[in-house]
Amino acid sequence: MPSLLPLDLPTARALTERPDPSGPAATLPAAVDELAVFSPEECRRIVALRDTLGFDQARVESREQTHEGPLRRDLSPEIRNTERTHVLHSREHAWIYDRLAALVERINAATWDFRIHYMEPLQLLSYPLGGHYAWHTDLGARGLLALRKISVTVQLSPGEDYQGGDLEILHGGRVHIPPRPVGSAVLFPSWQPHRVTPVTGGVRRALVLWVVGKKSLR
Repeated sequence: MPSLLPLDLPTARALTERPDPSGPAATLPAAVDELAVFSPEECRRIVALRDTLGFDQARVESREQTHEGPLRRDLSPEIRNTERTHVLHSREHAWIYDRLAALVERINAATWDFRIHYMEPLQLLSYPLGGHYAWHTDLGARGLLALRKISVTVQLSPGEDYQGGDLEILHGGRVHIPPRPVGSAVLFPSWQPHRVTPVTGGVRRALVLWVVGKKSLR
């Protein structure tokens, strides 16, 4: 039974009240690619959740954000053009969380050995024609974002169904582009810069997860 737990709101608030000043290490292994995490049929089931759960336009942290007050997020299509569906933990979705928890724990134990405790709510992302996300990191300077340790992206679209839309992960001066078979996943430390290049044809769909600890990256 995986030990990672879905992150609820009270726990998230408690975690962000205990910031830790230590920063990320710079000499950690790069991204890890894992094939066949989900079957094509399971990927279709996940994609279909968008029809029942709906979607909104994904936002980014405000450029005018200060260290005081609540975290602000803005629509910035020049930075990020992505449609997002929140997939919260429930009895219906538990199989997805359990599969990813087991994957993360196995890869983390063999690769980074981060102290991890919780999974943020899953997000189902859709990149339509022109969809993209400019260079960024998932690790933030405050709040829950400062506790992120591992980022996970699951490929829900067959790679041949769209053009462009490559996930590029920067590590050690080199760019890693994960393979695109449907159901594959890539895991990487949340401090690594990455982007999704513009989609030039079709639609790219992916499932993303951030794994956090009780203190900042270590």
